[in-house]
Amino acid sequence: YVVAVVTAFLTALYMTRAVLLTFFGTYRGEAHPHESPSAMTNPMLVLAALSVGAGFLNTPFLHPFRDWIGEPFGPVTHEPYSFALAGVSVIAAGVGIAIGFGLYSTYRARDPITRLGPAYTLLVNKYYLDDLYLKGVVRPIAYPIASAVYWTNQHILDGGVNGVAWLTRKIAGGVNWNDQHVIDGAVNGLGRFTRGSGGLLRYLQTGRVQWYAAFLFLGVGVMAVIFVAIH
Repeated sequence: YVVAVVTAFLTALYMTRAVLLTFFGTYRGEAHPHESPSAMTNPMLVLAALSVGAGFLNTPFLHPFRDWIGEPFGPVTHEPYSFALAGVSVIAAGVGIAIGFGLYSTYRARDPITRLGPAYTLLVNKYYLDDLYLKGVVRPIAYPIASAVYWTNQHILDGGVNGVAWLTRKIAGGVNWNDQHVIDGAVNGLGRFTRGSGGLLRYLQTGRVQWYAAFLFLGVGVMAVIFVAIH
């Protein structure tokens, strides 16, 4: 009950402070503010209406909300509605609004709430819940997990990818050497042989009929000698 009452008081105080510093008093900015377009304001109005009306779904006379919550899990025992707690919370919220209006109806360069001293420090640090979460959950749990995932990514996943890349480069180097020295070597060698043999044959085909007749008779003579020698 104490937590609920204190929460109602502080929420009313801070919301009053926010409203007064934002929408009341002389303008302290430098730009020229203007209203947002309806595409932004209309959804905000709908959300505001739903936020105000949602609380009435859990009144002692109309309580569909708690029935909806209980349906997926079977019968659920609900705490009875406390008119006393509701009344005290409303009174605490009214006190918070009154104090907030008294503190912030006139703008002050220094926030009056800083006079609370240690209580102000506690509120500014949000009850140190963020520090507790960071030092109790994030650093001892999330940081080691993130470090392990980073190490795995650097040494295992990237190592495998880099190993495949190294093997691919080696295979590509072998394929390139085979292409340069074997395939291209065979093609270039055949080309050199063709060019060399063509250089020799060009001396036999000069276009001179006399040379052709001389080679013909020379060939016939060589063949005659061979046949005579054989027989």
